[in-house]
Amino acid sequence: TDLNEEKLSEIAEAMPTTWQAGDQTYDLSISLMGMSSANHCSLIAMTHSLEQAMHLLESPDKRQVLFVDDQVAAEGREAVRVERLLRNKLTNGQIELYFQPIFSRSRNCFVAAEALARLYDDDSCYIPPSLFIPIAERTGLINRLSEQILHQVCAFIVDEHPELYGLEQISVNLSPKQCHDADLAKQIGAILNQYHIPASLLCFEITE
Repeated sequence: TDLNEEKLSEIAEAMPTTWQAGDQTYDLSISLMGMSSANHCSLIAMTHSLEQAMHLLESPDKRQVLFVDDQVAAEGREAVRVERLLRNKLTNGQIELYFQPIFSRSRNCFVAAEALARLYDDDSCYIPPSLFIPIAERTGLINRLSEQILHQVCAFIVDEHPELYGLEQISVNLSPKQCHDADLAKQIGAILNQYHIPASLLCFEITE
């Protein structure tokens, strides 16, 4: 059947959003996905595209429709590639760390730096954080990524002594999802103790 986004929406609208079982009423969420056969991609590639596109349906709406056209399918395949790359780089400890200086206008000098994770593929092509960070959050890799970055930051502080150059703190980003982990503070404290670094040298920022 030739299903387009309009027809999928009509099907979704026709479905109930509540279910009555005895004296109990249950709310139902309906998610429909359609994929254009014009892509002529393999079953495996199609499955990967649909899996990666599922996050687009994560909204409070009870009826949701996503039509996977050529663009969405291509984005899904790219997301699969980036996830595999990220897993490989984490396993091999190859996440690169960059420092962005923070300048104080009132003091007319650099006073801190922000630690930034950078990801490159095997052809040295840059993968922007706007692409790999959401994938890390969605796949549960964000904890491994943040832990690896924190280890690199602590090693940098021990080896390079940035305080000697006027840098009072290094800022490290945390994902909002990590803040739901009750053991987060304990895990951070264990890493700081491993490098014998006072917490005052770090500033943790929750990303938007």
